Amino acid sequence: MLVAIILWGAWGILERMSIDSLGFAGNAGIYVIVSTPIYLAVASRGLRESGSWDRAGIREAIPSLFLFSIAGITIFLAIGLGPIAIVVPLTTGYPIVAILVRRFWMDERLTFPQKFAIGLAMVGAFLAAL
Repeated sequence: MLVAIILWGAWGILERMSIDSLGFAGNAGIYVIVSTPIYLAVASRGLRESGSWDRAGIREAIPSLFLFSIAGITIFLAIGLGPIAIVVPLTTGYPIVAILVRRFWMDERLTFPQKFAIGLAMVGAFLAAL
């Protein structure tokens, strides 16, 4: 997890530098060119391991992937327009949404340490935005 946090911070800095030098559209284009082969490699490996993909599974994945692409665009915009010291930490708050959906929509229980951690994250996000 620590490595993921460090990489996320480094990515935010490099992303801002890229947007500043290429502009939003240029950065988005480079992102597609670089990330598409990586995603295809991961997908092809999964295809070999689990057999063929059925149409129902693909249809179920489309809304998730659509929201993922919109979220990526909004993160690029936020990094390009806002102060990086605030934007990058706040963009890491997306798990809070997932945890709340898990609790209320999927009716999964949260332990006290999980509730406490969510509370700390929300306070931290508020303080970072000041």
